[in-house]
Amino acid sequence: MPILDGIQAAHEIRIQRPETAKVVISASDDLALVADLIRNGVERKSYLPKQSIYDVLGLVRIIEAVYEGHTILDSEIIQRMARLFCKHADNLDTDLNDTEQDLLCLMDEGCDDGQCPKRSA
Repeated sequence: MPILDGIQAAHEIRIQRPETAKVVISASDDLALVADLIRNGVERKSYLPKQSIYDVLGLVRIIEAVYEGHTILDSEIIQRMARLFCKHADNLDTDLNDTEQDLLCLMDEGCDDGQCPKRSA
């Protein structure tokens, strides 16, 4: 985008039309960009690396979910964010309770829907 990048455009949209859902598809999986996008609230937003989009139907489902109020992030981005949180949790001022923090650390280990590959062996 010649004038604004996608994150700057999302912020401008938030200012001018805060009710608008935002789906960002980027060549970058930089966590700083993700953090910048969700800094002013996570609702009705999505950040997906281009390489995570496999088919048009999947993209349509993501757009519909974001429009309905959901937040969609690529699972690898979520795991990286959880890993960073677990690594720095002692230094963060957070409202997460112990169970929520443990859940993030399990996500970092690759746990999903009660299955934890690193713990099942």
